[in-house]
Amino acid sequence: MTTKNKTKTKLPRKFSPLFWDVYIKDIDLEENAPFVMERILGERGTWDAVVWLRKYYGDANIKQYILKRGYKALPLKILNYWRLLLNINRKQWNEISLQRASVKPWR
Repeated sequence: MTTKNKTKTKLPRKFSPLFWDVYIKDIDLEENAPFVMERILGERGTWDAVVWLRKYYGDANIKQYILKRGYKALPLKILNYWRLLLNINRKQWNEISLQRASVKPWR
């Protein structure tokens, strides 16, 4: 995943409540991008956190995350919001919906 910022940026400390179960200083923003996106988009990330996420990763990377992984992890309400915001076309959305429907709950 390629980000706009190539320097070794750390996750802002003010977002640490979203990452309560890990040492925030140990999060590699490149290597752990899906983890960071899932936490901020799906676990009550603040507006500031979402703004930061969009600036750091960019909408193209967020869209890629949603299409490849986020459809399994994020609530449908959140997916619909990002579908509209990121202009995910109907064909891509239908593919996500089919994939989401085929995911079986753990038993």
